[in-house]
Amino acid sequence: MTRSAAVLLALVLALDLGACASSGGGGTGAPRRNPNQLTAAELAEPSVISLTLLDAIQRLRPTWLRQRGATSISAGGDTMPRVMINESPSSIETLRTLRPSDVSTAEYMSGADATTLYGTGYVNGLIRVRTAGR
Repeated sequence: MTRSAAVLLALVLALDLGACASSGGGGTGAPRRNPNQLTAAELAEPSVISLTLLDAIQRLRPTWLRQRGATSISAGGDTMPRVMINESPSSIETLRTLRPSDVSTAEYMSGADATTLYGTGYVNGLIRVRTAGR
């Protein structure tokens, strides 16, 4: 009886140690992309280079443009994130005028993070864009 218990204990320990040793990375070796940032390299991919920046964001990071529920009755129905280009407030429609090749980085900030940095008015988040010239 003690021999079967020892074998069972050894088996449990071997399985537990094997699970702890797993890298969890999927074995691809490819770096994981930041879901809150688009780099110039990602924006230079052939699948998006000919699109507008808004279309590229819709293809590469669709959750950035997800409609969020109104936070109050006085919200006026605006449920899209705000946009800032080179630290200047802009509209989401401005993203249609930019080409991905003009952008060095685009970053999504949550409403809490954007409010912490820029003050109130960012409850639905912020898309912060830096163009290549800046």
